[in-house]
Amino acid sequence: MHPIEFKYIADGVYDRSGRRDNPREAEEIVKLVSDHFSKHPDRSLGGVAFSIAQMTAIQDRIEKLMRERPELQGYFKEDRLEGFFIKNLENVQGDERDVMIFSVGYGKDA
Repeated sequence: MHPIEFKYIADGVYDRSGRRDNPREAEEIVKLVSDHFSKHPDRSLGGVAFSIAQMTAIQDRIEKLMRERPELQGYFKEDRLEGFFIKNLENVQGDERDVMIFSVGYGKDA
């Protein structure tokens, strides 16, 4: 894993007039989360979304992932110091994890 990686979501679309999120990017974030815990179960993980709407889109898909893959539920515990979190940018100050994923939410207008 590189210190900083950039993943371009070519088909990402920002839903400006509706939910005000980027659902394709949220799906990709959840894939990254799932891959992380499959490959690096010993490393903590956190996520930062640049808007509340994008944070909610990711949370909804994380909940779906936990229903589909119950073996991952232990990584999503409420442990403030170790458990996975997804927070909006304004509320993440002071939180640390081994790996951080940032969801900008930017994309073409729907």
